[in-house]
Amino acid sequence: MYRQRTALLQFTRRLLASFFVLVLWGGAQAHAGDTVQDLEVFVRAGCPHCEAAKIFLSQLHRERPSLRIAIHDIAEDSATRQRLMTLTVERGLTTVGVPTFVIGTEVIVGFLSADTRGADIRARLDQQAQGTAAPLPVDGVSTRWFGELRVRDLGLPLFRLRIGLLDGFKPCLIWVLLFMLSLLVTLANRMKMLLIAGTLVAVEGLAYFAFMAAWLNLLLFIGISRITELVLGAVEVLAGAVNIKDFWAFERGISLSIPETAKPGLYERIRRILKAENMTAALL
Repeated sequence: MYRQRTALLQFTRRLLASFFVLVLWGGAQAHAGDTVQDLEVFVRAGCPHCEAAKIFLSQLHRERPSLRIAIHDIAEDSATRQRLMTLTVERGLTTVGVPTFVIGTEVIVGFLSADTRGADIRARLDQQAQGTAAPLPVDGVSTRWFGELRVRDLGLPLFRLRIGLLDGFKPCLIWVLLFMLSLLVTLANRMKMLLIAGTLVAVEGLAYFAFMAAWLNLLLFIGISRITELVLGAVEVLAGAVNIKDFWAFERGISLSIPETAKPGLYERIRRILKAENMTAALL
């Protein structure tokens, strides 16, 4: 009986020892496979800023051979796109774009040159290496015509003005504003003018936001790929060709303009709003 107990105890000890060896070995393997990246970059095929970023990253890796860089293409993997969206939401950023750089807990969006955004990335990596990392504010955007626009260089009013010019010049919108102004100047009540014009601007803002949100969710659903770019580009080229046709052959063939037959009814409805006695109903 004593020998059996001794043999059982030794077997149990060996079994437990084997179990702990397997656990420790498995944990070591898991940690070995869990490669921590110093710099993660989200890019998209066909993006010129992403190509410039890749050139910068190659140079950066030559300067810092020990730097661990992981590059993810959001056009190839839906899980990567979802992770980029999650990171953006978690960091409280309002802009989703590529290239996006993740350094530790910081997210930097956009790239124009090694002297601008590249300098920010180098500074952030140096801070991380020294253990004194501090958040780098996203205080600018990269543009093709105006270069790198930074709040600290331009000041907030001028920064907002130049950003607004990039997206605010729309001929159709200017026509609507001029038309509304021509009707509003006939009103004698300034408060009424303010309410009508303010409602117009507020509703336009909400409408643009709704369209942008819808497009963003559609692109996230169908995926951002070269085919998607070609389809959207073809639609834009077709719309541009129709508008060019209107310049040379107005009111002939297909057109995206408001039909002349519809304009009198549109004008009349707007005049009824301006002349309405019940302001609440008019604004609605």
